[in-house]
Amino acid sequence: MESIAERLERENIRLASFDKRLFAYLIDDVIISVLFFVIYYGAFKNAASDAQTMIAVINSFIWQLVLLKVLYHTFFVWRYGASLGKIVMKIMVLDGEILDFPSLPKALIRACVRIISEWCFYLGFIWMLGNAAKQSWHDKLSGTIVCENK
Repeated sequence: MESIAERLERENIRLASFDKRLFAYLIDDVIISVLFFVIYYGAFKNAASDAQTMIAVINSFIWQLVLLKVLYHTFFVWRYGASLGKIVMKIMVLDGEILDFPSLPKALIRACVRIISEWCFYLGFIWMLGNAAKQSWHDKLSGTIVCENK
């Protein structure tokens, strides 16, 4: 059976660099943070006068933030093959088997495991530095790769 690296070589597809993936991650996090703040502006505004209250408000909305991240990444990766950050950085997510956009279930698995990678001190992201296909935990478990846009 042909490996991912051999398939990519045959199709002339280059894997995305760690730098591009990092910048795409940062762009996505800014977008999600701004969107989250806009959605819950009223709650943040009411808590702005006291740091303790602000922390309590943020903690009370943690699951909404997780859900927003999962929905954001699932939708964009499934529909466009890339989040907004990846689009800006000219990289995209492909299903490692068919070399096309991931299916909805694969995009959902990828988004959920991505959250787990964040909770594990970003070890899932760093994992990509140690393998030839540059797959993070969420790529490995969903069967995806991140490559340069053609």
